Amino acid sequence: MDEYAKRLAALSPGFSGADIMNLCNEAAIMAARKNKKSIESIDFELASERVIAGLEKKRIVSEEERRIVAVHESGHAVTSWFLEGGHPLLKVKMNLLKEIIMLIFFKS
Repeated sequence: MDEYAKRLAALSPGFSGADIMNLCNEAAIMAARKNKKSIESIDFELASERVIAGLEKKRIVSEEERRIVAVHESGHAVTSWFLEGGHPLLKVKMNLLKEIIMLIFFKS
């Protein structure tokens, strides 16, 4: 149980109690959609991405715009990695096929 609590804390930096409740509800919904009998850690991870980034937007962007955003956002992760006192990275996720989604998770 302590392992789940630590992982949930890492996935929800700066969240209020209501935000954590929303995250847990989203994880339960995702598990239920897959007919699972219990909520797994992957459900919490996917739910945190949805709560932080919001619903997927259907917007077509150009190849050039995707490249610029990917380089810019990757710079945040690289800078944090090399700065003294920076927070260690937990996960970097990019989806640049149809829309731009860039999530960088730091351990606080």
